Amino acid sequence: MPAPAATATVDQLEDELADCFGASHAIAVSSGTAALHCALAALRIGPGDEVLVPAVSVVMSAAPVLYAGARPVFVDCDETGADFDYDDLGAKLTARTRAIMPVYMWGRAADPTGSWVSRRATACA
Repeated sequence: MPAPAATATVDQLEDELADCFGASHAIAVSSGTAALHCALAALRIGPGDEVLVPAVSVVMSAAPVLYAGARPVFVDCDETGADFDYDDLGAKLTARTRAIMPVYMWGRAADPTGSWVSRRATACA
């Protein structure tokens, strides 16, 4: 039977993930929520910061933001319910916005082309 903490197995997984992504390190976590906690901590997001999250989601999307001490800002969804309403998202961007955290519900990805980002960058140039 493997060691209860499975240290060697996890170490190997992390090494393989780091190699796969060309990173110097990778950290395996127990859940998507834990992954969001780690990502927010790595970005040093905390008190005074805002993170834009979809209004149509599950609580585990906003909970890591609150745990980090930041403020979740809820963005309306588009008419399909699978993506942000980008007009609402643009209106909610502020100087305190540190991250935009899309949540892919029901297996549907949000704006995979990044077309909104391109339009926004052009408008801001």
